[in-house]
Amino acid sequence: MEQMRECNSEERATAGNPVLILAFHALEEKGDVLSYPPSLLGEAVQRLLDAGWEAVTVSGGAARLRSGTPVGRRLFAVSFDDGYRSVWDEGFPVLERLGVPATVFINGRPDVSGALSPMEGRTRMTAAHIHAWAAAGGEVGAHTITHPDLTLLTQAALHQEMAESKSALEEITGAAVTSFAYPFGFHDARVRAAARQHFQCACSTEQGIAGPGSDLYSLARIEMADFRDRARLRLLSGPWLGAWLALLAGPRWLSQRRLRRRVRAEAEAQG
Repeated sequence: MEQMRECNSEERATAGNPVLILAFHALEEKGDVLSYPPSLLGEAVQRLLDAGWEAVTVSGGAARLRSGTPVGRRLFAVSFDDGYRSVWDEGFPVLERLGVPATVFINGRPDVSGALSPMEGRTRMTAAHIHAWAAAGGEVGAHTITHPDLTLLTQAALHQEMAESKSALEEITGAAVTSFAYPFGFHDARVRAAARQHFQCACSTEQGIAGPGSDLYSLARIEMADFRDRARLRLLSGPWLGAWLALLAGPRWLSQRRLRRRVRAEAEAQG
């Protein structure tokens, strides 16, 4: 069993360049909160590349923040939660063509056929897809086994969700799994302390830009569902991104609060 780091809920970046972490779920035209138009993915990434940004994985960006080493170029990372099949079908070819390594956070454990169970009515990547993603230079991060609200779990169950997710994915990829994303974005000091014992960084769903002073176990991301048209895409590489994110903060907080209430009500109903 790997040696655990001392339990501490925070580890803050001291210096280095900010890292823009883009957060996606499914790549499709449905228009719901989990979907993003496939046709805009390449445009969003190309816009950042053309503006001189350097693409890194989530763990790569966190490592730069941890080391505090400044680099000449601004950094961005592409991340996908839940491992939907559309990410492989629509996203992988685009990212491979652009030479951009991306991070996919996988929850669940493949069955004997290598399939992950569907989620939100959507099919998901198989073990073969996950292995190929890592083999091509992408990053595979953990996202728990059952996708629970981690703040509601006992200490033993909390660590089990993280450890089993990590080990299952390492068995598939043959590579270390060092990054994590909290299901629903829910976390507290106890959950962050647990994540620090298993991973080198963890992503939240808090809207913002990771940078000097950021907690590496509560990395902010840019929810790309809020950038589903070309006018908003222009904000990604422009000077008004911070102002736009500030405008989104209120509605984002309310939606997360409603989501937390729904998830907890469902958890109570299941006993």
